[in-house]
Amino acid sequence: MMGSNKVKRTVPFVILTLLFLTVFFTDEVYAEGEGSTFFAPALQITEITRDTVVLQWDRVEDASGYLIYRSGRKNGNYKLVMDTTLCSFMDRGLRHGKTYYYRIAVCYIDEFGQRVEREWSPAAAATTRYLPVTLSGGEVTASKATLSWSKRTRAEKYVVYYAPKKKGNYKKIATTKDTSCTITRLKEKKKYFFKVIAVGHSTARKRVVSEDSNLINIVTKPKVRKTAYVGDSVMSGMDSYGVVKGKGKKVICKIGVNTYNFYNGSIMDTLLDYQPDRMYIMLGMNSLVGSPNSVQLDGLVEYYSKIIKECKRGNKDIQIVILSVSPTRSTQVKNSSVKMFNNKIKALAKREKVYYYDYTSFLKDSDGRLSKKYAIEDGIHWNLTAYQIFKKRLDAYGKGLD
Repeated sequence: MMGSNKVKRTVPFVILTLLFLTVFFTDEVYAEGEGSTFFAPALQITEITRDTVVLQWDRVEDASGYLIYRSGRKNGNYKLVMDTTLCSFMDRGLRHGKTYYYRIAVCYIDEFGQRVEREWSPAAAATTRYLPVTLSGGEVTASKATLSWSKRTRAEKYVVYYAPKKKGNYKKIATTKDTSCTITRLKEKKKYFFKVIAVGHSTARKRVVSEDSNLINIVTKPKVRKTAYVGDSVMSGMDSYGVVKGKGKKVICKIGVNTYNFYNGSIMDTLLDYQPDRMYIMLGMNSLVGSPNSVQLDGLVEYYSKIIKECKRGNKDIQIVILSVSPTRSTQVKNSSVKMFNNKIKALAKREKVYYYDYTSFLKDSDGRLSKKYAIEDGIHWNLTAYQIFKKRLDAYGKGLD
């Protein structure tokens, strides 16, 4: 009988305890009022730019509003940035490349008509994007395009994307730590659109990407099908020694010619009629006899420029390679004059946006003159071995332009 009474006393105690716990925990979930439930919805980051973050969340039934708090650290001091009845918020005026943390609190009206803040959500992180890099195009061939862009502080790499249409599906084509790259394996005479993003980490070690760079488009050039080797008697050795062979290759030269009478002579018509896709041109040796001064050389360069412009008018896609004048062993042509002229035509190539190629290192002896092993009797022109090496160098250089 005594044991039975003990059980009877224990049962009400357990029931009361369970009721107490139910009321206690219910008070953390339910607001006072019939059937009203309040909880902090999860924050969703829906958009991030260099200086804005857009937040959204699900509406809570019977909520009177929402308070948005922000901090620069996950467990830092959160400050109120918005009091709203909406279910979205755009935070503006933020610093680029910085991580921000957000929490939301739900508000409701209690039984006394007072607005009460309740239930903070877990922190949601958002890292603003870097400022975009500025993208520009460079050299373009039939199969390659060189791109370059501005450097972005704290960027660890750059990702290049391309598409065949401006509003097309952009695909990743290259990743690099440099601020330039050459895209290869492109198709000839095709248009491509490119953009670049910078990728790094914020001070909170969160991954950061920049906004998209400006779009640029390039059109690849036609493949080189016809090549011309143009110049005076030095270049004419390519023909007389039989070094230039094969379809689509032609030597267009005249002995004793300079830039003035090349431009004004019938040989210019021959060149334009051929319409080469690539032209290697070497002119100037005949005008360097007698040590002309700088002003006289400028006159020669002026007609060199006219030759280039005329060729561009005939074929806007032509690749023009200005070749340096070779050193000599002759007393008639001083190497100081050769050096001065080469500096001027190198500058010309830069102005005209064509190529300049100095191939002469293999021809020089220790004194910088034309080596005996490559020179013939006059000390100006070359022997067969020199032309064979010269042709191989031109082929290798041209391959880099394809």
